[in-house]
Amino acid sequence: MNKICMGIWGMTNLRDRFNVNGFGEEVEVIDRIAEGTQAKRALVKVTVQNFLDDIIAELAKGNRLEFRDFGVFEPRDCAPREAQNPKTLERIHVPAKRTVKLKAGRLMKQKLNSQNV
Repeated sequence: MNKICMGIWGMTNLRDRFNVNGFGEEVEVIDRIAEGTQAKRALVKVTVQNFLDDIIAELAKGNRLEFRDFGVFEPRDCAPREAQNPKTLERIHVPAKRTVKLKAGRLMKQKLNSQNV
């Protein structure tokens, strides 16, 4: 399976991450946007980070975010559960947590499925 690491969720050390295919590092995405919009790289970086920070803040409040053709981000609550350590077979308690589900939008699905994998 091909994985692309975007690393734009608040991580600071950009050069330590790598991608498998295409572009994927935050710096490459920022450079590509700056080139396409003829804006300064520093301005694009701040704008993108502010956008992502706002998304995180809204999800933390429990709000659902929908971006047409891209997808829907939806916070989900995971119930506490019992799990098992496969090595020792010891039963352990996994506390409740919140996570985010991304349901891909129409355009994203089309682009992903049109690629020859």
